[in-house]
Amino acid sequence: MDDSPQVQEIVVGVDALPESGPALEWGAAEARHRGCPLRLVHAVDLGTATLSRRASAGATSLIEQSGRDLLAEAAAQVAARHPDLEIAAAVSIEEPAAALLDATGPYSLLVIGSRGRGGFSSLLLGSVSRRVAAHTECPVVVVHAPPAPAQGLSVLVGVLGEQDVPVVRFACTTAALRSAPVRALHTWSAVSDAGHMVPLVNSLDEEEREHMALLSRTVEAGRGDFPRGQVVLDVVGGPAAAALVEASAHASLLVVGAPRRGRLGRLGMHLGSVVHAVLHHAHCPIAVVPVG
Repeated sequence: MDDSPQVQEIVVGVDALPESGPALEWGAAEARHRGCPLRLVHAVDLGTATLSRRASAGATSLIEQSGRDLLAEAAAQVAARHPDLEIAAAVSIEEPAAALLDATGPYSLLVIGSRGRGGFSSLLLGSVSRRVAAHTECPVVVVHAPPAPAQGLSVLVGVLGEQDVPVVRFACTTAALRSAPVRALHTWSAVSDAGHMVPLVNSLDEEEREHMALLSRTVEAGRGDFPRGQVVLDVVGGPAAAALVEASAHASLLVVGAPRRGRLGRLGMHLGSVVHAVLHHAHCPIAVVPVG
């Protein structure tokens, strides 16, 4: 569909069961859609065991074995529902964010869930999801509840500007796999944008047309061979986060972009208020696509 890196594997971060169930099922279904293998990753917390002088090597082995048992159960659940899917599993002794980042590359799609009891706890409301989404080389999908039935629902993509062409590209590719339409949403504010993006306009109507033209150019550059008639362009006034959260109630997936920040430990992990808000409040799974 385009010359951007194509997803070649789906990686799912598995915490506890059944808490990881929605992310596991979403990842398995996505692997089936894309015709690629599924890899399950679990991070075990060896910090307490390895730092304690009284901990034995046997205790460490038991902790690692419990992680392998968890992944075996998760893989069995997936295989029962998707018998033709290629599934691999790996236990990591790194801290959760590093484990997930090291398990992925530019040709991966990473799927993580919500809070659990183990190594990926507090994925949505804690630091792990923010760190992963800020530093990943690949798109990250956060699934924080059992997704609603997606039949007939669009893939919603938030478009800030022309830097979001890869975000549109990912949304269109994902929608094509589901035979779903795309809704591209762009927001603007007369107060914040006046004199900034289109300084020569002298009416709100003309400014809105400029924003629609911006959205149209970005979608056209990113849609590839996705049918133009299956894309709805929507320009609305007001805060972007509120508009995206509201629209997500009628979407199967919300796709947003986040600036590339580099690997852990090199740069900060700020994602921006819009991405942070949708990670907390969206009504459907959220895909964060690195841009820039």
